[in-house]
Amino acid sequence: MLKSPHTHYRRIYTYHLEAASLPVITDSDLIGVWPEGTTFILFFHAAKNELIDKLCAQTDARLVYEADLSYADWETGFLPTTFIESGMTIAPIWEETEADLYIDPSVVFGNGFHPSTRLCLRQLLSLLDGHLTEIDSAIDLGCGTGLLAMAAAKRGVSKVKAVDNNPLCCQVALANVVRNRVEDRIQVSREDLFSPIAPMQAALAIANLHSELLAHLMKQPAFWQARYYIFSGFMPGDEERLLSLLPAEIRMEHRARLEKWCLWHLARDPLQR
Repeated sequence: MLKSPHTHYRRIYTYHLEAASLPVITDSDLIGVWPEGTTFILFFHAAKNELIDKLCAQTDARLVYEADLSYADWETGFLPTTFIESGMTIAPIWEETEADLYIDPSVVFGNGFHPSTRLCLRQLLSLLDGHLTEIDSAIDLGCGTGLLAMAAAKRGVSKVKAVDNNPLCCQVALANVVRNRVEDRIQVSREDLFSPIAPMQAALAIANLHSELLAHLMKQPAFWQARYYIFSGFMPGDEERLLSLLPAEIRMEHRARLEKWCLWHLARDPLQR
């Protein structure tokens, strides 16, 4: 995340460490720490070779990869900038412009430029325009920056849960939620979606996830308790397998594609709920 004295992302310096654990890092150039199993990916605004050497000596961590790159080349190859989708204006926090949402995209998924994010945002806003009175609650599974959760809250959904297993995503999402003054509507929660889930307690479930995780959720009866669903994050080659996992009471309302990414909007018969 952006913290003083930094106001922009220009270059990203990443270090991948294999370690059982790491101490808290207080360096002012730290963007964040992204754990993946026994690997910790550290992101900085500046090169930190001496700090990394010291960490490895103190903790028996092992440096397995390092890189530096322009922030414009991170994630989607585009430097996040202000854009408008379905009438909602979204701006990075460093641009001085009027917007409905301001996000710090940091180094996590959800800056708004990825086709699956844009598909979800487009369908979410369209759905809320026509069915807001039916949708008093929503859950954003794999929330990343929190963009979709915040869009739902800004358009009137009174109770939104933003879920991610990555602690850096949760930190970034929470900071964005507070920045946009929707903390009274959004709860950010760290949860492992590969674990069995509790019954879905939301009118709308948004799942912009890779196909394996989406398939895992779709196999659980507890997942199919919402009224509406928006799925993306998968490609045409995944659709046949995912279609086979749809319960009989779930109907396809809308399908869309942007570049190589697919979106489904599903609905459940309220009498079957």
